[in-house]
Amino acid sequence: MPVYGGTSGGTSGGTSGGTSGGTSGGTSGGTSGGTSGGTSGGTSGQVRGKNVAHAESPASPMMNAALVTTRDGITGHWDGTPSMVPTPIPDDDAYLDMLGLSGQASVLESALCSVVSVGEAEGQAEGQAEVRIAGQPVARLAKPDADYFAHDLAWVRAYADLRGERIEEIHLQLDDLLSFFGSLGYLGPSRRSHTMLMLDMARRLAIHVEVTMKFICRAARPIDLAIEVQPMIQTPDHSSYPSGHAMEAFAIATVLHRLQTGQGPLEGIRNGALPFRLAHRIAVNRTVAGVHFPVDSHAGASVGCLVGDALHSLAHGVPLPCGDIGLPARDDGGATQDFLLPLLEDLPQDRELTPEVIGVANTLWSKAAAEWPALDTGPGDDGDDGEAET
Repeated sequence: MPVYGGTSGGTSGGTSGGTSGGTSGGTSGGTSGGTSGGTSGGTSGQVRGKNVAHAESPASPMMNAALVTTRDGITGHWDGTPSMVPTPIPDDDAYLDMLGLSGQASVLESALCSVVSVGEAEGQAEGQAEVRIAGQPVARLAKPDADYFAHDLAWVRAYADLRGERIEEIHLQLDDLLSFFGSLGYLGPSRRSHTMLMLDMARRLAIHVEVTMKFICRAARPIDLAIEVQPMIQTPDHSSYPSGHAMEAFAIATVLHRLQTGQGPLEGIRNGALPFRLAHRIAVNRTVAGVHFPVDSHAGASVGCLVGDALHSLAHGVPLPCGDIGLPARDDGGATQDFLLPLLEDLPQDRELTPEVIGVANTLWSKAAAEWPALDTGPGDDGDDGEAET
């Protein structure tokens, strides 16, 4: 779980929260360390002070040895007879309250990934991936042909001129997206620990989807088309299409915007809401860096909005808009379009699927929604009045 905030919290949070957390430092440390690292380490560091060892802290040989000698010194003879009445364990979702945030996140991730899957689209040409919920198709993504990517390379050349002014952003966004979203509303364990959990869960679910999608689509990177691209960062070895950064950023934006306003992604995009503008910038930065085509980002962003919306739908059992994701139109000369936020105003809305509620998702989403008390929403689905079920 990422941790945003003070130096002491960030430092000990990053240190306790995993190797990559310690390397990146406080803010990005929690993110890089992941939910388990940021939560068990980052939270203990920020909330309880520096270098404090306690229950849920990572193990260390020194602490293990100290606990052994302490027990030997104070316990005396014990024949194994119970000396305490066990704490009652709830037989419903109230059991989640007995788990730390990392444990809650693991339970939710397991539940979501058992329902959301990706596979090759049946009866379609090779290279088409399909997202499914409980076996039912919700979106199909087709890979552009080689000529489309060749024309899209012109945008990679144009965006390269922005590299000098975006070095810091591009480098930090290699493994930390949540810190940037943390600038759009206070995120920290003292106030919004479950919001942080749900945003990280959107990122995890997006990764679950993107890995198989990339394997099915298998598209070359810009550097494979022209030696002159010379990316400013190392090019990943997996498929360029769809963009994982775009998918993760737009999934996070969809969940954050829903929690902040009660609105779905389409309303947020049409209104130019900041979470989506930030997600768009993160996606474009990958083209600036020279590792993605604009069409990669369009596909990733479209699926990312679906992933974020699916998380909300699985938590509430409300209809999920779905459909096939097409390619941005080309002009008469074959030129492709840049990836601009208004292109997503045509998110697929061909049909709806109402999934069965996942109880764990409902419980944890409700806890996250309660962390935004200023949101005044009523029952019902998204509508022109802006009210929605959060």
